Parts: sequence; structure tokens; C-alpha cells
Amino acid sequence: MYDRWVQAASLGKISGVILLDLSSAFDLVDHDYLLKKLQIYGIQSDSLQWIDSYLKHRRQAVWIDNVLSEFLDCEIGVPQGSNLGPLFFLIYFNDLLHTVECSIDSYADDTTLTSSGNSTQEIEEKLKIDCDSISTWMKSNLLKLNPEKTHLLTTGTTKRLSQVCSPLTVQMDNVALKEDPSQSECLLGVIIESTLKWNKQLSALKVKLAQRLYGLNQVKFICPFNVRKIVAEGSFNSVLAYCLPLFGGLEKYQIQELQVLQNKAARIVCRAAPRSNRLALFSKLKWFTVNQLICYYTLLAVFKVRKSRSPEYLADILCKDSRNERIEIPNIQLTLAYEIFCFRGAQQYNLLPSKIRFQDKIGFKKLVKRWIADHVPTVLE
Repeated sequence: MYDRWVQAASLGKISGVILLDLSSAFDLVDHDYLLKKLQIYGIQSDSLQWIDSYLKHRRQAVWIDNVLSEFLDCEIGVPQGSNLGPLFFLIYFNDLLHTVECSIDSYADDTTLTSSGNSTQEIEEKLKIDCDSISTWMKSNLLKLNPEKTHLLTTGTTKRLSQVCSPLTVQMDNVALKEDPSQSECLLGVIIESTLKWNKQLSALKVKLAQRLYGLNQVKFICPFNVRKIVAEGSFNSVLAYCLPLFGGLEKYQIQELQVLQNKAARIVCRAAPRSNRLALFSKLKWFTVNQLICYYTLLAVFKVRKSRSPEYLADILCKDSRNERIEIPNIQLTLAYEIFCFRGAQQYNLLPSKIRFQDKIGFKKLVKRWIADHVPTVLE
């Protein structure tokens, strides 16, 4: 979605983005409707009977202050915490995507609607039609939108946004959708700014990492080295790596800010002095630095897209090869677009030797780690 918004901005357009919020989405799935949709998708009668048995005749109670309530039948909803729960919801929700004209992207019950244009009026007209279609679909499928928590965001370049005369005004279920005064929204744990920059995401990430550094420091003298390393990789590096391919096009000084925090984590795990040699610590831990992590996860994401040829939007760009079996890099008219995933990913992937690019997944991971260690700088100078 971010790449799409940036590409629209590179053409001088603005994008209206609606972040839909569903009320108790998994708990409102109607069993009979779900079974009917499964039948339409081709599930046979024996499997349907098994799924019917799995969904129905469940009971639940509530335990509060050592008191158990009476059991009640669960007449709607899919079991949460199960493997099948999210899958059944996706099947139930899937046909919504065919009712709208604008770009729509869904991850479980997080759904985002986007329309790009040269003016707010043009965008409003498109979004209004689709908002009405979505509202009708929700009512027909017995789901409930939460208009109060459904937010609106206008994205574009700083210069283009300053030229917008009037803000977007869109209604859903007779409720006017509001833009956050901070001009940013959190989507799947990532903060998206209206200007499509990453300053707020970086600030929030630094706060999270600093909190985890404090926790690591508390166990520094309690746990042995192996345990400290596992804890750091699970609580610190996993947070650092989340969505790195997306916002990895940070400025050099921003990457350095993250590197300073990772250096502190390495020193804590190794119980090293403040001025210990950083490369020696990372060699002992077998960690990549931030710059190397960005490259690794970006290359891994490109590899997955090319192998699976999905999602289609990314595959259309990253699976388009030239005669020399390199990805064709699209023409870009905006400086900001040089840092988007597709552009960076294609550039970095084209640098790999052919023997790495045509490996299977396990071989690719192994060889690309070795290549990054030899060819990607530990820090950006």
C-alpha cells in the first residue's frame, strides 16, 4: 500500500485512505452464511458437515472474581485462538473485496481502502460510492462497522498536501470520518504519516527498543550468556526487524540512531565495556547490524514474492525481468520513491550473483547471509 501511495505522489496526486474498523469481527461471523460460502467455494458435503459440527453447539461462560456464570450457547462467531478461526473469517470476508472499485487491501479484519486523484473532490466521489457499497455489504453479511473508529488519512508530498484547498470529507453510515490531527495513523503496528515519511515510526520504534534495553539490563547479571542472547533476539531484535523492508529506506542518520541502540543491546548481552569494539561483539553474537538487517529482510521479501508470485501487485513489478535476468527497475519521478520497497528491493536483488538468485529458500537464506556479511557495510558512512 505504501509503495502505491508513494507512486501516486510521484505523479503529483494525493491519496485518500480509509482505515476500516470492524466491531468484534470474529465474533459476528454467521455460521449458516459461512457454510453457504464454503459450499459456493466448492467444499463438499462431508467436509461441510464436519465444519458445521466444529462451529455449532459450542458453549461459553465467564469467570470473574472466583464466580462462574451460567453457560450460554455460542450461536455466532468463529473460535479464536485456533488455526481455523482466521481462515474461516477470511473466507467469510473475502467477497467484500469484489464489491468496490477503489484499491482495497485486507489483513484479517484490518481493511484499508485507497483512492488516488488530482483533487479531493475526485477522491471523495470515488470513496463515497465504495463506502456505500461496503456499508450495504456489511449489513447483508451481519457484520458491523465501527464508524467512530474508522479513520481517514490523506497522503502525498508535503508540497502537494499544502496545495490542497479543503480536507477530505467522507461519510460512512451517516457518520463523518475524521482525520487524526497528528496526520498519522497506526496500521498493523506501523505509523504511516500523511507526508509518507518515517519520523514518527522511528520515534515510536526507538521508545520500544529503549524499553527492551531496560529489561535486558535487569537480567544481565542473572542469566548466562546463551540465555541473554536468546532473550535479546526475541525481545529486541524481533522488534527492530519488524517491517524493516517497508521503512528501511530511512536517512543515514536515522539508521545510525537505531544502530546505537542495537550496539547497547550487544554490550549488555556480552557484558562488555561501553567502548568495546562493536565488530567483535557482533561477531561473537553472530548478529547483523541494522544496515545489514535491512538488506537481508528486503532481499528475503523480494525472493518470496518472486517464488510465490504473490501478492500480485508486488509480483507484477518484482517478477518483470530484463534479458540479462535482472529485475527491470521502474522509472521514478520522485526522490522519496527511491526508498520504497520495490525500488530498493529490485536494486539490491540485481546485485546478487545468479547462483544465489536461483536457489531454493533454504539455500537462498544461507548464501545471502554470507553475501551480506561480505558485501554490505556494517554501517552507512
